[in-house]
Amino acid sequence: MFLKTDEMTRNGQTIILFELSALQRISHLEYLKNIEAIEEGDFQKAMEVTVQTGAWVVAMSLWHGHTLKGTLPEGAVAEYVKIQQEVLSTWPLDLIAEADFRVKQISGMLPPEEEEVAIDTTARGDDTEPVSAEKSLPVS
Repeated sequence: MFLKTDEMTRNGQTIILFELSALQRISHLEYLKNIEAIEEGDFQKAMEVTVQTGAWVVAMSLWHGHTLKGTLPEGAVAEYVKIQQEVLSTWPLDLIAEADFRVKQISGMLPPEEEEVAIDTTARGDDTEPVSAEKSLPVS
């Protein structure tokens, strides 16, 4: 198998998270598309959808090592749903959020973290400004 893995430990139990396959990433986008549009200001619905979406990502990840994999005649999506329900009913919210983040991270679904490097001009002993890759604007 070519998928990356990441381990999480919670209360002495180790959880192995798998990178999402290309097909699962497409399934995730379809899942997001099918979620009802949330009306502005409906924070309860927004939170519910956020938790369900996180559990969906975690379920797809766990599926690779789950005993349910390949057992339902309805296919992988039905298995994801069962695992998602298992995650929602047995995992605390903070664990779902952390696992969702880590799965997206190992799957390359998050932008890379930007490291800000501060240049200390006083160490050079001059008053020159730090160099930037951004185009400077003319002073008016």
